[in-house]
Amino acid sequence: MNDSEQKDSIEELVDYMVLEDNNFPFDFSFRLIDDRYPESTHQCLNFPGIFVKPLETEVFTDDGINLRMDAAHLVLPDDTIPQKSAEGIEHQSNRLDFKKIDAIYDYKVGLIHNNNLPAISVVVTNIDYELSEIIFESHGDAFKIYFKILDDDEIYERLNTLKI
Repeated sequence: MNDSEQKDSIEELVDYMVLEDNNFPFDFSFRLIDDRYPESTHQCLNFPGIFVKPLETEVFTDDGINLRMDAAHLVLPDDTIPQKSAEGIEHQSNRLDFKKIDAIYDYKVGLIHNNNLPAISVVVTNIDYELSEIIFESHGDAFKIYFKILDDDEIYERLNTLKI
């Protein structure tokens, strides 16, 4: 790819990002990479479960609201999860608030409904929650969120593996 083609490609991506409802650059980049390389993303970020395939990211809440999570994967059991499951993944660059926790819960319920499988929730973040899993409550139900915390060293390590 020559410089002109690369520039056109980047400009197209930026135009596409700006037209999205959720046009935060970090979130967009995460969704783009997972959309194009879901298995590599799953392995590189060491998500729970053994990757099988990507799943639909769109879910509807019980009151008909349309939500879209950043990524969703079908996974097989590993040391973290005991059974085949749907995995909802959310990239989060801010601390979780109640609204976001409710949305992650809605994603989980949507994944269960859409795939007839148990579902787990994963948040990828650079914010240190000090634990790799935390129990939250939403809509009167308790549910677990797994955290994949990327500190500065991990981010630099992953960036250094990119070939441009």
